[in-house]
Amino acid sequence: NTLIVENPKNVELRYIRFIFQNQMPKFLGYHDQIDEDYKVIANYLLSSNLQDSFKIKMLSNMLSVKNLDVIKKKELEKIKQKI
Repeated sequence: NTLIVENPKNVELRYIRFIFQNQMPKFLGYHDQIDEDYKVIANYLLSSNLQDSFKIKMLSNMLSVKNLDVIKKKELEKIKQKI
């Protein structure tokens, strides 16, 4: 979390935390930044310097998250189509 505070627009760090928090059981209480991380990823992924193949892999992994709502899935699909 400290790295994210120091690098708030870092898509890779946000992605790691997004996936991690979505996999953690809710009773552990480590899920507060899921929406925040999603927004940063959705807003900055296309403009990031990451390879397109990695961007697609990230989006595919995010789309496989069980509790991702339909609206967010559609947004991610649109981003994926732009790559």
